[in-house]
This record gives sequence, C-alpha cells and structure tokens, in this order.
Amino acid sequence: MNARFPGAAVVVALTIPMAGCVVPRPSYGDPWLHRSFYEEPRRELPRSVAVLPARAVTWTLREENNASWHAFDAEATARRARGLDKALGSWASSQGAFDLHEMPVLEPEELDILDAHLRLFPLVARAATGAGNGQGTPSFKLREFDYTLGPGLAWLVDRTGAEAGLFAFAEGIESSRHVYVALVELSSGDVLWLDDAKDPGLRNDEETALRELVERAWKRYPGLNEFALVRKTS
Repeated sequence: MNARFPGAAVVVALTIPMAGCVVPRPSYGDPWLHRSFYEEPRRELPRSVAVLPARAVTWTLREENNASWHAFDAEATARRARGLDKALGSWASSQGAFDLHEMPVLEPEELDILDAHLRLFPLVARAATGAGNGQGTPSFKLREFDYTLGPGLAWLVDRTGAEAGLFAFAEGIESSRHVYVALVELSSGDVLWLDDAKDPGLRNDEETALRELVERAWKRYPGLNEFALVRKTS
C-alpha cells in the first residue's frame, strides 16, 4: 500500500469490479416482455383477457403567498381515471388480438384485494420501465425481464374466465400525462408485456390525449422480434 496515499489501493480494488457490473449501452424504450417468451418451450401471449379498472393520479399547480407547488387533485384524478378506463376499453374492444371477458360484480373484500394490486401496479411499472433507461443498465435486466404483482388476483381466473388482465395507470400534472399499460398473467401476477407513453401537455383535451397515448403505447404490441434483438445484444 502507498504510504502517502493509503486509500489508493482500496479505491482501485473497489472500482474495477463495479465497472464490470453494468454494460454501457444506448437507452432502450419499449415494449418489455417477460423472459419466458424466449425460453423453450416458448409460451404464447394470452388471448383471453379482462380489462381491469384504470387508476390515475393528477397534481395541480397551487399558488399562495408568492409560493407555488403541485398538490394532489382528487377531482382531476377521478376524471383522468374515467378517461383512461374509456380509452383502454375502447382500444381493447377494437383489436383482434384479444378475447375480452367482463369483470364480475365483486364483494367488498374482493374489491379491496383488487384495489391493492391496482395500487401496486404503478410502482412495479415505474421500476420495470426504468430498468431500460440510462446508459448503464445491467444486461440481465434486459435478458431476464421478470417483474410480478404476485398471485393475489389468481381468483379472477375463475371469476372472469380470462388468463390475463389489462392494467393501465396515468400520472402527471393536470396539463401533462404519462400512461403505463400492461398485460399481466392473473394466475401468477407476472408482467407479460409492458409499455408506456408520455404527453408533455400539448393537448388540452384530456379524453383525446389519453386515447392517443393508449394507442401509442400498444402500437408495437407484441414486439417479440424487436425485444429478442435487444436481449441478444445486451
């Protein structure tokens, strides 16, 4: 060890292995697919799906005493959730990729369980989409994409007859929107397919903006070949 710089040897020992933990690469956007679609035997994307209630959160700019901040807006949040519900339902019913199954009337306890998973979804979606951003994404995040909400909604398979659920979440200040959409296997909670789309606030018409974001997010569905190339080169 260098007597004048006693920490130098430690720094070298630590930085060399850390540099090997990530693979510098251009950012990858979307869509994301579960690793099981690239394993043998290769699974198929489900056709029978149920559209689950959309969730949203909206903040509005507040100003008072020369100070400004973004505060949660319950009315705008409810309005955005309704608009996203309408946009996702309209899009799903117009596609030939899915056989849609209706959601049943749920008991209060079942609604609580469903709501807990709908609240969990944006946390998982943010983490999953974030795995592809930045210049130092660990390569296993691309090759081994494996995010889940857990099997807590497995009972919906019998109640709906569907294999998977369509999840959607929108967030942003009142004039901008960020939408996440996903296909989630109900029996396991595995996120099978995930994409997102952003609107910087160029449109004032909330309903139109949400419809366009949903269409943009699903534009590359299923994207199996595109993501296979990304996994191969990561």
